[in-house]
Amino acid sequence: MIFILLLPLLALVNAAPTPTSCFMCIGAIEFTLENPNLGNETEEILDIFCAALPGSVQKECKKLAAKLDAILTMLTKNMAREMDSPQQVCAMIDECSNKCCLSPNTPEQVHISYIGDPHTQMGIVWTTLNNVSSVVQYGTSPSRLTSALHGSVGTFTEGGWIGFMHYARLNNLVAGTTYYYRVGDGQNAWSKTFSFKTEPLNTNRVIRIVEIGDMGNVNSAPNIKRIQSMVDSNSVDFIVHSGDISYADGDQTKWDSYMRTMEPITANVPYMVCPGNHEIGVIGALGVALGYVNRFIMPGNASTDLQNLYYSFNYGPIHFVSLDTESIYDLALLTDQQSAWLAQDLATVDRKKTPWVIVFGHRPFYCSNKGDDCDIEADVLKKAAQEIFVKNKVDLVFMAHKHNYERFWPTKLNGDPVKSYENPDAPVYILNGAGGNREGVEHHSSPLPNSVSFISEWGYGLLTVYNSSTLEWGFYGSADGALLDSFVLKVDH
Repeated sequence: MIFILLLPLLALVNAAPTPTSCFMCIGAIEFTLENPNLGNETEEILDIFCAALPGSVQKECKKLAAKLDAILTMLTKNMAREMDSPQQVCAMIDECSNKCCLSPNTPEQVHISYIGDPHTQMGIVWTTLNNVSSVVQYGTSPSRLTSALHGSVGTFTEGGWIGFMHYARLNNLVAGTTYYYRVGDGQNAWSKTFSFKTEPLNTNRVIRIVEIGDMGNVNSAPNIKRIQSMVDSNSVDFIVHSGDISYADGDQTKWDSYMRTMEPITANVPYMVCPGNHEIGVIGALGVALGYVNRFIMPGNASTDLQNLYYSFNYGPIHFVSLDTESIYDLALLTDQQSAWLAQDLATVDRKKTPWVIVFGHRPFYCSNKGDDCDIEADVLKKAAQEIFVKNKVDLVFMAHKHNYERFWPTKLNGDPVKSYENPDAPVYILNGAGGNREGVEHHSSPLPNSVSFISEWGYGLLTVYNSSTLEWGFYGSADGALLDSFVLKVDH
């Protein structure tokens, strides 16, 4: 046992992942997962080993031993149910490597997002294994991609990831226009040709937005199929994903797999996201949202400056606000800085131009499930933001995290329900964490006083905005596409 426990420490002494260090680390993690009751014995064994080394390396050995001991302690407490393989854990601590892509130069994982004015701008992100040029060819006909733009290239190596991210920002587009595009190296390696439509100038039109949460790669196939059908029929403007996107937990291979699966959807309609706890990582100190901040560009600044974590944008008559409800400790948090930003952002909304205000974030402000998420942690978020919501007349708040669907009455600051969806003068809260994650659906403990509908079934939401005073929400089951819950919100803005 002592020998097996020392193997990963020897591996950690190496500066970079090697096949040998990866193999040793995997063996040690396998042993740890099979023997979850090691307790303090691990630390004692590692201290003895470090003391036997030459003095010149003892200090570094002790630092690495402390790192490994913390990881193994968290493994035995929290991670056995979250990790698919020991290699995943070893990659998270940079002892194993994983290639991003299926071929060396061909672009994959293409996805688009709004980055400013949806009438004239669009962001495009894709991934390649090699460091090749970033070129977007685009035009108004699939056979005439007459314009070209050179983007930028970035990378990250944390989590053992090998690959390159490509970022392109299209500007000066024409409103209400369908553009066709492909991405590649400018010479030989190209993606398929995709398309997107910029926001029309016409304000008298119906807007349809898909809203999902808690997806991942395991049980989400029926939902993905339903959403794909809507995208193929041009019946949806864009997608909002309220966190827990790929369920990576620091495993970059899950990001790669999920984004490949989603490419036929997210390369053709904008994909607007916010971080969930499974983006931060089960080992909070190691997760630091690495995949999330490098894989997306959202409105504001470049993706790697953490502006992706919270932001706002306008589309049609709607002002959207995306929140970061996470901390590295896998607990609910809305920092004072973010709360101040939220208050300032909402205070400057021009309700004549964007009468609807919709907020989305991952963790719930209200939920009827059992556990701390629905009382202690929900209270943290309420104290940080609920007064701001009410003061600034937020209309809808989308949440996720609990793996079910739940609709609430418009809810006052004190938690009392307003049992009407006509001019309620309080936000409507909708929990939709039913995207199809690996952990299964959840059931309620006892309904809260403001709860209207609770459904333990996989599904997706569709928001239809008819005009400045009427919108409709529907929750659809992914199994057969049946409408399971709906309501109409009418507000004289």
